[in-house]
Parts: sequence; C-alpha cells; structure tokens
Amino acid sequence: MKNSLQTSARIVLFLGLLSIVNSCKKENDPTPPGLETVNISGITQTGAVSGGNITDDSGSDITARGVCWGTASNPVVTGLHTTDGTGTGTFTSTITGLNAGTVYYVRAYATNSAGTAYGNELTFTTTSASLAELITTAVTLITTTTSVSGGDITDDNGSDITARGVCWSTDASPVVTGLHTTDGIGTGTFTSSISGLTAGTLYYVRAYATNSAGTAYGNQVTFTTVSVTGTIEISIEDMAFKPATITVAAGTTIRWTNKDGVSHSVTSDTGLFDSGLIGNGGTFTRQFNTTGTFPYHCTPHPAMTATVIVN
Repeated sequence: MKNSLQTSARIVLFLGLLSIVNSCKKENDPTPPGLETVNISGITQTGAVSGGNITDDSGSDITARGVCWGTASNPVVTGLHTTDGTGTGTFTSTITGLNAGTVYYVRAYATNSAGTAYGNELTFTTTSASLAELITTAVTLITTTTSVSGGDITDDNGSDITARGVCWSTDASPVVTGLHTTDGIGTGTFTSSISGLTAGTLYYVRAYATNSAGTAYGNQVTFTTVSVTGTIEISIEDMAFKPATITVAAGTTIRWTNKDGVSHSVTSDTGLFDSGLIGNGGTFTRQFNTTGTFPYHCTPHPAMTATVIVN
C-alpha cells in the first residue's frame, strides 16, 4: 500500500513538473509581430509611397520589414516588395515600377523568428497616363518630291513613347493613319525624311508621338514642294499668306488670291514688287526668274509676312 501511494505521488509530481515545463515553453515560444500599414501617399502614374508601423516584435527581433503589393488582394512578400531595414517602429517604403491607371493592393510586412506577419491591406489607383507633349520641326530641304521635317517630344507625361515621326497630307490636320514616317521611340528631337511628294503642291505636316494614353500631335506646319516651271497658288486668308514660305524653281509664276473680307497687298520687303491693294477675290501674279530669297508683307497689316525661295 505504501509503495502504491509513493508511486502515485511520483506520478502527480511528474505531471506537475511537465505542466510547468510546457507552460514555460509556451510563454517563451516566439509569435509573429504586430504591425499596421501606413496610408498611401505620393501617388503618380508609376509609383507611390507607403510603409508601416511595427508596434510589437512579440519577443523576437524583426529581421526584415517593408511593404508588398500587387494587382490582386492579399499580396505577400514572395511577390513584389520592398526591403526597408530591421527593428520595430515606423518605416517608409517607396513603391516603383507601377502601371498608369491601375488599382494596387498594399500590405506592410515584418519578419521575426516566428515567421512573417502582415498589416492591414490598403488599395490605391495610380494616376492615368496623359498624351505626350511635342512640337513639329520646320520643313527644310524642299525639292519637287521630298522634304525634311521632324519633331521635339518635350514630355512623355509618365508613359514611354513607343512610336514617333511625322504625318503629312494635302488636307489640314494629317493623322498617323495616313501618310507618315516612323522614327524611333523615346523623348527628345528626331528628324523625318518625307518622300513621294508631288511637285508644286501644298502639304500640311504634323509631328506625332504615341504612348499608352494614345497619339498626340504637334503644331501644324505647311510647305509647298518645288514646282516644275508653271504657276502655283498662294491664298491670302485668315489674315495670313498660306503657305507662309514657299520654295519654287526659277521661272515659276506665283498667283496670290485674296480670300479675306478685307483688302491686302503683296509687297516686297526690298521694293522688288508691290501688288497694291487687292480686294476680296482679287489676284496678283508674278514670275520669279532669278534664284534667291524674297521676303514680302501686307502693307495694311504688317504682321502678315511670308517668303518666296527660288532655287
């Protein structure tokens, strides 16, 4: 009986000690840290700023922290993420490489010996892409069938330029679905060679640039191809000579026609020729037989200027 009681006492003592050991082990086991995700700020077409606040390391050092993001809910650290130091407290994370006009999900994360914990999930939408900004280069090296223009893309507005060049037509406001060149990618200046033109013809030209927002166009410029000897037309309308600059071959005759409701003149800057006042529907004709550059203006409206270039 005594031995039985001693055995029972030993069992009770063993179980008590085991309980104490297990209790101590549970108290000392690390647990995931506590943290929250910082609100999103600084949102652009391709990036944003977030971060986190690790409020408790739960007894185990924080060995990695940052934010993770994706286009699906509950992003994890095995996907896109930042690495922003160690330890508890607040931290800032810079998110990059995003797509414009896209919804993203973000969570802060913190890793200790127990594993990786995540903060609350936040969402944001990157700003939409905008059309590029550009200007059209003046047309030069005009012949009977060719010329040279180009453009300067001053701002891609946050979206890569995937195509650029110039488009041209005998009608105003040419577009890239018509006649056009393809002259590389990216911002900055570029040169475009225009070919297949008709002699003595007025053309309209615009530079273009395409990004994810669509195709933008530069200002419109005009030029007239060199004419085989004959007569070509310049219109006077909207208080301007159109085209303002024309290149012709020696022996070409130019006829100006006034399409405005007020009188104008075609007056050489050097006194070489002067039409006098031309009323609505009136014309003035002159043949250019010598090479050179011949600037002229409208006497009643001095701001109206133009040039004839004879090759």
